[in-house]
Amino acid sequence: MIMNLRPTRNYADWRLSAGFRLGLIPEVEQKVFCIGFQRNGTTSTGDFCEQQLGMARRGYRIAQRRKWSRCWYQGALERIFSDPVFRTGQVFDDGPWWFPKLYETLYERFPQAKFVMFDRDPEAWFRSMVAHSGGRSPGFTEIHARIYRREDELRELSDGNPGNVPTINGFSLEDKKEHYIGIYRQHNEDAAEFFARRAPDRFFRTDLNDPEKFRKMACFLGFEDRSYDEVRSNVIASK
Repeated sequence: MIMNLRPTRNYADWRLSAGFRLGLIPEVEQKVFCIGFQRNGTTSTGDFCEQQLGMARRGYRIAQRRKWSRCWYQGALERIFSDPVFRTGQVFDDGPWWFPKLYETLYERFPQAKFVMFDRDPEAWFRSMVAHSGGRSPGFTEIHARIYRREDELRELSDGNPGNVPTINGFSLEDKKEHYIGIYRQHNEDAAEFFARRAPDRFFRTDLNDPEKFRKMACFLGFEDRSYDEVRSNVIASK
């Protein structure tokens, strides 16, 4: 009988997991989490850390394959934290790290971790949100509903049958600007206040349009104070 020995998961993830279990890839304890909202340079931050700082990056594609956002939604964070792919990572961008109040859990769970957040003019942020998916909600509808407090609307739209609502991009953003901007501002203010009271030395925040943002962030993370190349990934016109 011929056995199929091919890994059932993505090979890169499988190799990381195997290397960790064999002791070839060490666990990283001093992690960096990007906790600014989506459309605030999270992907650019990950690209910068990976390409110019040489950090082991766990970005959008890995998070999607490992279903980390779904784990957050299901309240199964320990499933993420025990994942060898997570444990061997240094910098984490995109979901679920910016999801509501998750930084509080990460702060307690990883005492050596640092947190970075870029923010921008709220009006420009919302225009970018609208442009991202043609005026629809980005990402999985039920996860988006929880993040942006639209779960009551989701229940009304589904009318007891989840099949009534698209799995992805299920909401219109029309006439929701004030609602979204309010949540965006509250997240930024809450995060800044949380770290100001507990550990200001573990939190870095600056404006997305700051031309020196990556140099400042690199210094915050303990890298050389020098000029770095600008990175702009996944840019969508929002004006």
